[in-house]
Amino acid sequence: MQSSLFRKKDIYKVRDVNAHDNLEKVLGPIDLLAIGIGALMGTGIFVLTGVQAAQFSGPAVIISLAIAAMAAMFIGLVYTEVASAVPSSGGSYTYTYVSLGEMIAFMVGWLYLLYCLCAIPAVASGWGGYLVGILDQFHIHLPEALTKTPFEEGGMLNVPAMAVCLLMMLILLRGVKESATLNIILVFIKLFAAFLFIALAFPHFKFSNWSDFMPFGFKGVSISAGVLFFAYNGFDAVANAAEECKNPTRDITIGLIGSLIICAIVYILIAVMLTGIVHYTKLNTPEALAYALKVNGSNIGGAIVAAGGIAGMTTVILFQLYSVTRILMAMSRDRLLPVVFSKIHKKYHTPHIATIFCGILCSLVAGLFPLDILGSLTSLSVLIVLMVVMIAAMRLRKTRPTIKRPFRCPAIYFIATMAIICCLYLLVGLVQHVGNIFVWFLVAGFLVYFTYSKKKVDRCATRQGVKK
Repeated sequence: MQSSLFRKKDIYKVRDVNAHDNLEKVLGPIDLLAIGIGALMGTGIFVLTGVQAAQFSGPAVIISLAIAAMAAMFIGLVYTEVASAVPSSGGSYTYTYVSLGEMIAFMVGWLYLLYCLCAIPAVASGWGGYLVGILDQFHIHLPEALTKTPFEEGGMLNVPAMAVCLLMMLILLRGVKESATLNIILVFIKLFAAFLFIALAFPHFKFSNWSDFMPFGFKGVSISAGVLFFAYNGFDAVANAAEECKNPTRDITIGLIGSLIICAIVYILIAVMLTGIVHYTKLNTPEALAYALKVNGSNIGGAIVAAGGIAGMTTVILFQLYSVTRILMAMSRDRLLPVVFSKIHKKYHTPHIATIFCGILCSLVAGLFPLDILGSLTSLSVLIVLMVVMIAAMRLRKTRPTIKRPFRCPAIYFIATMAIICCLYLLVGLVQHVGNIFVWFLVAGFLVYFTYSKKKVDRCATRQGVKK
């Protein structure tokens, strides 16, 4: 039983499979850096920063972002080592499979599916909020029943959020190079919008808005740090592009570390200006940055920043959806999920069935569930996944010390341990908020594994890359 539950994939066979699959090798270092920024900079900064300041942390949301950035940097260093050593579309799922075994790998993949099924709709919800705000400026008013979810918000369906999920699904179906080109354009737009916000906000900064700097105490700061970690998580979006990179071992390092540094600096600058030009009690809105500029008399700046927010959230949706389809494809190739999800389109060279399935499912969730629950579940699930990856990285150092590691994390045991401690710290408030929902999802994952996945794999006499 033990050998079956914890059988591992051979790391060298994983590399060989990835080198000879049917996915196009078209991405370079600039593409990976843009994918990283595209996957990170979206709802976390354009939407959640204002909401978290209003509800939990006040101006001390700056500290929340700094805590989350520190955790992300620890994780990023370790993650980059294992991602460059095992370049795979399976990302965290595959890293766990080669180091900790099948059952744990399945649960990591299962939790990553939960992460994306919450993260993508959460971003889509923010995207819809910004779109409604822009349309209102042109006196185009959509019915509230079609812009709000039925649960907690009193609407029927969030149609804009559903529509953007389906649109990104269609773009991904056409191919990764087309998606990456669109991403680069949108990344430039949102970086311009972010720096424009900082420049326009600076003259209106008032220290009086910081008079009550930590109104909810450090507990509120901790909760916000856990939720805002969502803003720094683009690890798997970059790692899952490995099989479509020209030089994955070099490009993944550039994409992961570079995007983290750029986004951390921009995030903290934006949070400083946002809470300095508007009192935190007024920031409980899905278009906080645009709203802050409007109340300070910059309607045009507000409109441009809103457009940048839409561009930013579009790229996040695009590459989070990309990421989940690749993990679904990897789990399908290993027979842990139905094999249909690993089928590659003959013309576009994309996992088209997995893409359609994830796009439709995310669209339905986006239309039905509100942002606050989705954001908390997103951070909770991804923090647990990343803790497992930290353990997997340390395990690989011990069991596979001689494998080629283009990037070696300095003092990996110390940094990985610090990363785990940071994740546990961020988890505390989130478990109190959405722990019950999360437990039910875990139970469902174990049921799927033991009633379908494990039996399916056991029946396969020969599975590529797996050894007992």
